[in-house]
Amino acid sequence: MNQALFLFIGQYLPHLIIVFGFLVLLFKKNLKFFLFCLITAILSLGLSEIIKSAFYIPRPFLLNGKDPILLVNPDSSFPSSHAATAISFALAFASNKKYLLYAIPITLGAIAATGFRILGNVHSIVDVFGSLGVSIFSFYLVKSLSPLILKPNCRKL
Repeated sequence: MNQALFLFIGQYLPHLIIVFGFLVLLFKKNLKFFLFCLITAILSLGLSEIIKSAFYIPRPFLLNGKDPILLVNPDSSFPSSHAATAISFALAFASNKKYLLYAIPITLGAIAATGFRILGNVHSIVDVFGSLGVSIFSFYLVKSLSPLILKPNCRKL
């Protein structure tokens, strides 16, 4: 496959789906849900970076000797920060029935980006399952704490 396609889908699509989701929420003027999605994504990113710094697991291209299609640092691969952020954002977005129509492209984008990072030889399936665990944990933690974090007076813009 074309390296530009891998770069776009594997590297930039996770960022674009988050920007798309935030634009939808800004357009809909739902500050409370905007903050819920933002906090979930940031927590997932932070937790995955903490885990990466605590446990070094080499990236697949370091183990199999094949060049990666995506340009990445030879740091720890577990869990995938791109996948964790995109998946947690998709979970948060899909949790609101009013935004299910928008959650479909966000979820498909997260799946595509994750798959291309595996095909690009920068993550393994284990990294992705680790990201899924981080994402689910982040989502449920923010959801359970949202009554405390997002006060009832935090309403529409």
